[in-house]
Amino acid sequence: MLAKGTREIFGSVTISSPVPPDLSTVLVPEHLRPGGWTSVYHSDMDQRGGFVFSYVAPGRYRAFVVSGYDEGLWENRDFYRSVADLGTVVVVPEDGSGALPIKLGPMVLSPVEVERAASRIGN
Repeated sequence: MLAKGTREIFGSVTISSPVPPDLSTVLVPEHLRPGGWTSVYHSDMDQRGGFVFSYVAPGRYRAFVVSGYDEGLWENRDFYRSVADLGTVVVVPEDGSGALPIKLGPMVLSPVEVERAASRIGN
């Protein structure tokens, strides 16, 4: 979805080298967009832990570092609510354009943690 004021978000994860090949970053809006459409942004990490999200609409998001990304699961709002406190808050302001740098900590949601959270919501 393209909207006025979209931004490119780039950053890096402070994680030991080398970065495992199955790690990626996920950016999830805290609130649903009008019409109930969820736009979850996903970015694979490069070898240095870098990532980029393009065309991010203004709003509040939570960013996560995950091992084994499952798009359908991250679109599930019940799942998101069960892990939201583990994410880093990212605010994309409406007042500008250009790139927005962010830094994420080393915490990675492993497939086991994701599976445990998913099982609590009945998936």
